[in-house]
Amino acid sequence: MKEYLEERIGQALRKISNGELELPIKIERPREASHGDASTNIAMIAASKLGKPPRQVAAELIEAMELDPRRIISSEI
Repeated sequence: MKEYLEERIGQALRKISNGELELPIKIERPREASHGDASTNIAMIAASKLGKPPRQVAAELIEAMELDPRRIISSEI
């Protein structure tokens, strides 16, 4: 699952940056179970490079990700 998410987020990042941004993506388990099964801070890292607010980058990443609904039920900021 970790590799799948890294691949999907990487593709979305390339998409929203017009192929100009390639960053290492780190997927972690949140400390609190109520925060989901996986998390990443890639929006925070990419925001400074894209010159956009982190929340906007996160929203754009979610919209750009092509997720298999059989594998990922939902994604949230």
